[in-house]
Amino acid sequence: MAKTIYTKAKEILIAPWTTNEQGALVAPTANSAAELAYVIADSLSITQDDPETNDIACETSDGPLYSVTTAGKYNVELNNASIDEDYLKNVMGWVKDGENIIAPVSYATRYIAIQIGFTETGNYLYLPKVQISPKLVFESLKTNIAYGTLSGTATSAKFGSEVSAKEAPIGFAKNAILTKTA
Repeated sequence: MAKTIYTKAKEILIAPWTTNEQGALVAPTANSAAELAYVIADSLSITQDDPETNDIACETSDGPLYSVTTAGKYNVELNNASIDEDYLKNVMGWVKDGENIIAPVSYATRYIAIQIGFTETGNYLYLPKVQISPKLVFESLKTNIAYGTLSGTATSAKFGSEVSAKEAPIGFAKNAILTKTA
C-alpha cells in the first residue's frame, strides 16, 4: 500500500449554493468558486463525529433486540482574515445597499461547497454541500485581527458534475471539481 499524507493546503475554494426562481436549491457551477487566500494558519478543521449506535432493548434478554448505527457528521471550521465584499455576500449573506454592504435582518439557511487542494498529493478534498453558520469576530484588535468564522456541517450532495455521480458528504477527487472565477 502506498503512503499518502495530506498536509499543506495549497488552495481553499468555496462556492455558494443558490436558489432558482422556484426557490429550489441549485448546486454551484464548476467555475463559480472564490479562493479563500487568507485563512488563518491552523484554523482549518474538518472532523467527523464518532458513529452513534442506538440499541433497541429486548425485554427477555440482556442483549439488544436491534441496533442502528449512523455515521458521524462531518464538521467544518475555518477563520478567514479577509473580510471582503465577496466573502460578506457569498458566505455571510450580506447585501449591497448603494455603496454600503449590510447584514441581513435575519439569516436564512446557507450552503456552500468547499474544495481543498493539497501540495503533497495533488488531490482535492471536496465537500459538495456544507450548511454554514458564519459569523464575524472583532475582538482584541490591538493584538489580533478581525476575521470571519465559517463553521458548518457537511450534508450529502452529488459528488461532481457527472449525471451518474453518487451522493456523499465528503470525498477525495483526483481532479479539481471547482475552479476559481476570473
